[in-house]
Amino acid sequence: MLSACFCVFTLSGCGKGADLSPYISQNRLQIYSGGSENYELSVYAERREDPFIGDGYTGDMKSVLILKLSQKSGDLTAANVTVVYNNEEKAFSYDKGVRNSNLIVVETLPESPTVTAKITVGDIAEECGINRMTFYYHFKDIYDLVEWTCVEDAVRALEGNKTYDTWQQGFYNIFEAVLQNKPFIMNVYHSVSREQVENYLYHMTYGLLIGVVEERAEGLNVGEEEKKFIADFYKYAFVGIMLNWIKNDMKEDPRDIIDKLSVLISGDITRALKKYAN
Repeated sequence: MLSACFCVFTLSGCGKGADLSPYISQNRLQIYSGGSENYELSVYAERREDPFIGDGYTGDMKSVLILKLSQKSGDLTAANVTVVYNNEEKAFSYDKGVRNSNLIVVETLPESPTVTAKITVGDIAEECGINRMTFYYHFKDIYDLVEWTCVEDAVRALEGNKTYDTWQQGFYNIFEAVLQNKPFIMNVYHSVSREQVENYLYHMTYGLLIGVVEERAEGLNVGEEEKKFIADFYKYAFVGIMLNWIKNDMKEDPRDIIDKLSVLISGDITRALKKYAN
């Protein structure tokens, strides 16, 4: 008899979908987890009663983000972390010895399936074994460091491959440079700093294309403005293709993309230059 009553009660409860919201004091809605070579980070997005009153009923609810940060080697006592979501930035000054320093009240919770945690200059300086003043002696900020890194990558990728006969190898080297930095590129691409990826690609592809244009323009009376215009035209086409490739998680073989481009633009740069020649 007891068993029968229990079964009826269980089925009835499931069927009606009992509303427990008046009794919930904490509702964790999302858990974001990721890491780098040295850190593990989790961000919990939840609604919680604040202040908490242990009376069995729901009081005033607030949206909060809770940070769980750990260092893979050694004990982490303090850190500065900025979480980026919904085109907003929320900063944490995490201190292991301060209660609730890993919690921040927010207006809205993340809506996207991913959030991004920004690295501060202090983190970079610590990883490199230098102080902040040394960092600022060489770079204005983190984005200045990113730009310098991209320029260095571009020089290596395009070295000796800026001619009509070698542009395919140069473009392939650009794909390879992006692939080698995939975690960084993907993180920036999916954050509010996506423009950094676009500027990176524009810089690299323009360096390749202007070399090809200059070579094919030899013996033709074509102005610098027209040559720059042709290089810019193909730069935007190339970068558009690469951004779509990045958006699709870099799955397509770069050589297949380059083969299609070779067929499409074969002879076109020379024809364009001749149209502009005086």
